[in-house]
Amino acid sequence: MISGGWGECPEGSVYGIRYTAYGSTRSFGARRYRLEGGSFASKSSLITRVSYFERGGRTMGGNHTELEVRNISMELAEAIYRTTTKFPTTERFGLSNQMRRAAVSIASNIAEGRGRRSTRDFKRFLDIAYGSLLELETQLSLSKRLGYLSAENSQRSDELTSRTGRLLNGLRRSLIAISERG
Repeated sequence: MISGGWGECPEGSVYGIRYTAYGSTRSFGARRYRLEGGSFASKSSLITRVSYFERGGRTMGGNHTELEVRNISMELAEAIYRTTTKFPTTERFGLSNQMRRAAVSIASNIAEGRGRRSTRDFKRFLDIAYGSLLELETQLSLSKRLGYLSAENSQRSDELTSRTGRLLNGLRRSLIAISERG
């Protein structure tokens, strides 16, 4: 994207975005830049804008279907839908519905976060997705206690929730590392 020394340049133009380094003002640890037209931006915001043009004008997220964590969370949602069809009819609007909503929320928040223009927003949506994952794990645990899950469905759900959690945490850590470098 942008070479390491780029941020230290006092002024320049990248993809038609003219910028001038603005003294040593720091905002959340990032150097400030005056953009052409008089507005100000942090280094990470400027990098995001440049990155937007490098991708041909697509939003930061690009194609969310390419994310492994999104695809695994979709598998998890499918598994939850299939599993909850076997729940007692008394749970149709209770536990079954909550589990389905939590499972769909995981994949949906990953996709929505990926579509945002900033790393900060993406991280926030990943946090929401992780919260939904923990909610689903709790509901799966209750389903096991109540005897609603077969051993096979329980094992598959555990594998998918565990993998989704690892991938979410890894993606979030990489976004934090990127934003700290920027």
